[in-house]
Amino acid sequence: MRKFIRQINLILSIFMIFCFISSCKSNKGETGNKIQVDNIYKGSGKFDKDTLYISASNFNSSNNNAIVKQDILNVGIKYLNKFNFNPYLIESNYDYQVIDAIWEPLMKTGLDGEFFPNILKQLPTVSEDRKTYFFSLREDLVWEDGTKLTTKDVDFTYKFLMDSNYRGSFDRETLDIKNWREYNSGSVDFIEGIEIIDEYNFRVTVENPSVQTIGLLNIYPLSYLYYGQYYYQGRANEIFERNLRPFGNGVFKFLGYEDENYLILKANENYYKGKTDIETLTFKKVDEENYIRNLISGDIDIAYDVLFNNENIEKTANAQFLNGYIFDSYGYVSIGINHSNESLKEIPVRKAINLAIDKNKIAESVSNLKLNVIDSPIDRIFYKFFYDKDNVKNTFNKIEAVRVLNEQGWIKNRYDIFEKDGKALQFKILVQKNDKLCQNIYPKIELDLKNAGISLIKEEFDIYNISDFISKKNDYDLFLVSDGFISGSSWYRSFHTSGMDNHIFYSNQRLDEILTHINRNFDIESNKDFYIEAYEILKEDLPVIPLFQCKKFDVYNRRIFGINSVNIFKTFYYDEIILRK
Repeated sequence: MRKFIRQINLILSIFMIFCFISSCKSNKGETGNKIQVDNIYKGSGKFDKDTLYISASNFNSSNNNAIVKQDILNVGIKYLNKFNFNPYLIESNYDYQVIDAIWEPLMKTGLDGEFFPNILKQLPTVSEDRKTYFFSLREDLVWEDGTKLTTKDVDFTYKFLMDSNYRGSFDRETLDIKNWREYNSGSVDFIEGIEIIDEYNFRVTVENPSVQTIGLLNIYPLSYLYYGQYYYQGRANEIFERNLRPFGNGVFKFLGYEDENYLILKANENYYKGKTDIETLTFKKVDEENYIRNLISGDIDIAYDVLFNNENIEKTANAQFLNGYIFDSYGYVSIGINHSNESLKEIPVRKAINLAIDKNKIAESVSNLKLNVIDSPIDRIFYKFFYDKDNVKNTFNKIEAVRVLNEQGWIKNRYDIFEKDGKALQFKILVQKNDKLCQNIYPKIELDLKNAGISLIKEEFDIYNISDFISKKNDYDLFLVSDGFISGSSWYRSFHTSGMDNHIFYSNQRLDEILTHINRNFDIESNKDFYIEAYEILKEDLPVIPLFQCKKFDVYNRRIFGINSVNIFKTFYYDEIILRK
């Protein structure tokens, strides 16, 4: 069974909720000239051959003001929400940065997506039918106050997640622990699939194992003594206020929070690997346009998902004391579609929108570093094993877009907008106001569609988490928001009718059948034909309008050691960070 774990490690981590989900923020520099710096080089290893590195040339530069901070590490973050300081109530990629500092999961992700034991003694053993998983916790684990971390905490965590009043994004339906629905309904007060053997050993049994199972079982335990005393079956929301003062088992513990601008953590002296040399970790809210400015001034030491443009790359390189790395992420930019809209239910209308947009020009407007145009949403496994990005063509064809609409009876009215049965092809599009990328590419999208006879009505919308977006419900036709909030990179989660992240009312019966098969089959190669069929369906059916693949651009001060940019699944863990003093 250990062999089984190794064989599917990559698949599992790819689908794992807490795995790296990249977002892409980009913008073209003012001049549009090619980058002119000499301390950028390309990786040459097995895992980083497509990575671009920016190497600090002079750490001891007199301009490096961050040196004086000694044992303080400041992280720039776009958004902070005190109500999301819980591993199971997170709503955006930004929340994960905080969670990983305060909590430790059962397993962690290494190079190429492989799991390795973290607070477990070893990787879990798996039964022949892949329904039962046996876990052994380390026996030296304690919470931040020194109390023991045991299977009692694990048992409580699962009950909290299976509770009828739990409102987070944990995908318990896909995990499908035995008897969880009976517990959820209140007809029983125990979960049959959770077997506590003793203080350190437990067994989990699921009804329908899938490639996602072990990733979903890779939980961040919650303390029963801290959170559980407020929990009663059917009342998971009772622990909500405890999130204001999070309590974990990680490298750091909560110290203070200020008006959604600062979160201050201090070293956890009871951390199982020993207290870190970083005494204080601060998350500072910073507008994405000001990341580089704050890095250069020394106000912050690390910034993730920096605006990807020539200007920021050059400023990073010229600062002399900043390191950076750039690589293709699994994130992608697309135009979302509300499939409850009657006109957008017509595949030819979606096809015409796709044909009318010049994706190459939009990608080139972002940066002269090549961005890959895409012809379907990205799925991580398909992209890694079967996708031929070099053969993807720009689908831009205005004449064909017009022909497709004419064939369906759409005729241009006196305003040069297509119309049928008294209804014009005019769509309300939500555009994320607080995202530079969205603001920059929208005018080009609008113009392309206008030239093809499709009109857009723009509504700017501040979105900070997924609930903000979902709250709009039917109050939009199209949307353009960053993938930091709209989960991608998993066809099953995003486009299966019952997918956890399918917020767009999309459904395709044949696609559901294919994705269900893929999800239940652990052999990647035998899934190849199914992946290819799903890919062809997504290209033709267009649940979203795919534009281009994102690049991830992270920057950090050279006084930091322990950043592993080779690992695209997780560039660092806080216990590995060392500060040059």
